[in-house]
Amino acid sequence: MNPSKQFSFSWLAKLGYFLFSVGTACSGWAADKSYCVQVDYSAVPSLVNYRKITLIVNVGTCASVAVTADGTAVSATYSPSAGTATFTTTGSSIVVTAQNWTAGGTGAATKATLYNNFHWAYSLTFDDNRLSQYDYGKPLLDALGWRAGEAVVGSWANEGGASGSGSYFMNWTCLQALRAAGWDMYDHSYDHPNPLTCNGSATDIDPELANNEPLLLKYFPGYNVTQMVFPYEVSTANTCAGYPTSYLLSAECGGGSYNYVDTTLPFQVQRGGLFGTDDTAWKSLAASSAAQTRPTWLVQYTHSVSQGSGAAADAYSTNQTTLNDLLTYLNTTFGVTGSNNMWFAPAGEVRDYIFTRDNAVVTTCTAAATPTFTNTSTNTATNTATNAATQTPTNTATHSATVTSTNTPTRTSTNTATQTATNTATLTPAITSTFTNTVTNTATNTASSTATNSATSTSTHTSTNTATTTATNTPTQTTTNTATITPAITNTFTNTATNTPTSTTTHTATNTATTTTTNTATQTATNTSTLTPANTGTFTNTATHTSTSTTSSTATNTPTPTATNTLTHTATTTPTVTSTYSKTNTPTATLTSTPTNTFTPTGTPTITPTYTPTITSEIVISAPFPNPSNGTPITFNIQVPSESTVTLDVFTLAFRKIYSETTQADGPLTLQWDLKDVSGVQVANGVYYVRIHVSGSQSATKIIKVLILR
Repeated sequence: MNPSKQFSFSWLAKLGYFLFSVGTACSGWAADKSYCVQVDYSAVPSLVNYRKITLIVNVGTCASVAVTADGTAVSATYSPSAGTATFTTTGSSIVVTAQNWTAGGTGAATKATLYNNFHWAYSLTFDDNRLSQYDYGKPLLDALGWRAGEAVVGSWANEGGASGSGSYFMNWTCLQALRAAGWDMYDHSYDHPNPLTCNGSATDIDPELANNEPLLLKYFPGYNVTQMVFPYEVSTANTCAGYPTSYLLSAECGGGSYNYVDTTLPFQVQRGGLFGTDDTAWKSLAASSAAQTRPTWLVQYTHSVSQGSGAAADAYSTNQTTLNDLLTYLNTTFGVTGSNNMWFAPAGEVRDYIFTRDNAVVTTCTAAATPTFTNTSTNTATNTATNAATQTPTNTATHSATVTSTNTPTRTSTNTATQTATNTATLTPAITSTFTNTVTNTATNTASSTATNSATSTSTHTSTNTATTTATNTPTQTTTNTATITPAITNTFTNTATNTPTSTTTHTATNTATTTTTNTATQTATNTSTLTPANTGTFTNTATHTSTSTTSSTATNTPTPTATNTLTHTATTTPTVTSTYSKTNTPTATLTSTPTNTFTPTGTPTITPTYTPTITSEIVISAPFPNPSNGTPITFNIQVPSESTVTLDVFTLAFRKIYSETTQADGPLTLQWDLKDVSGVQVANGVYYVRIHVSGSQSATKIIKVLILR
């Protein structure tokens, strides 16, 4: 048989077998199917901070899912067993595409009970903005990527300190850092009274909320503080007229157990305390919450977090070691390294999800996209057969005919051997290769072209442009701007600092120096009488000068004497005796009085007491006395520079307020605590905290520890 014909027959036989095999292996068809979902958020309260919803859409059997919300891709998971797509969105117009769909799917959309379809939620709240929470509690949560909530007492944040300062409370800067890290903020009243009331007294809920709310708005702009945490877990004030205020959506207080979340929640949810250094019961409660058939939400709280394994600061606190042990248990048992069925989030965020879930309206709609039938296997087989049959047989037939007829006499032996050996050896892998590469062919050509062009183009452009841009623009911009801006800011602050101390120093020094010098020089003035003695006479004129210096002092014991030199004209009569002898040698004594006016300048120091109150430029809060007290009232002296409001509060060691007094002052003020509580009952012996707060043109707060030992 002609070798070239044998070659053609062999090739066609193999091609036919290949097409049959591919055709039988790729006989099924699949399709993309799209579903449309609309979410209406208009009924969700406007104060909700986190407006998001997790949806579960029935899509049927498919290979995978793709979701877009308002035209933007959204991450989604597909459950083959349930035939559902699950995703979380803040969008309104949603398209869910079942890729390579083959059967089923209703398009029905269901709202998940909790975010990401978790089975239960856990929230941790820290009360009273104590600094130890920031220094020793926050790092534990940061290590796990978790966040908590902070119940803020405004007056304590006003007097708080920065991280590491040793202050008992954290300041507003620390609280803002917590908010920036994703923590929630709650209203815990302005002064933490026990209890909040609605009787018009100093512990009335209305001024407590009214004083705290402006501070929360000031320091957390753009964030809505909508949750109330009652001080001392006493919620009797929730029955007051006008409560809750329009900006409060929920509250947490007492109860100690978990909350079921598959139904509408009450305004106030219950929570339990993490007190002490034994977390056995805390873990048990978490396990119980997770084991419930119905989805649950467990809220727990604490106060101070002592460093390491140290003793708890009080009966309502814990330490760092115990808290870390609890958090590790939650993560390894129910978190990403455990069953992964727990949502750990601040209470405000969980409550916002439930508000969104209960108020958002979800409907299905007609998908804008038209399903397109695709067949990867069939297309591959078709392309392979077509390309192989068209290209390879044509080339072979052409070459065989040409070579044989034209070159047979001369090249038969050479060409036949060569063609047969070459083509036979090549065709078998070519068909195999074509089958493999046709699935790859489209991808290969596309990828090859793209990869080659991108590689060449990118390499050239990146190399040139990046080097030029980085070298020229980056150094120039950085150097120029930094040098120009920094000196400008420095100059501004320098001028301000210079003006203030210069003015103060100059005035004080001048007044003191002038007063001292004048008084000293004037006091040495003397009064000298001029007498002209006579030979004989009995007249005596004695000049008497009395210098009187009267010093008056002011209430501040700072007299300012003003010396006045008065020129005094003193008329001095000097008796003159003239003896006249007559011829009879009878001496006749004639007394002649010759008045002589002598002007004697007399320096009379006149000290005029001038009452010049010394006005302090700062607030002075002196130490109390007696301290300790044996039962006598404790006195507090305060000096304020201008009209100010002064408040004295007394707290127990557990920071329960038992006494409060507010007054107006302008200058020195003396306050006394008679060792009685707000009800007039004598307090017991022990240690108490006294807080004095001054507000006016200047503000200051001082906390003083006093001891009563009767």
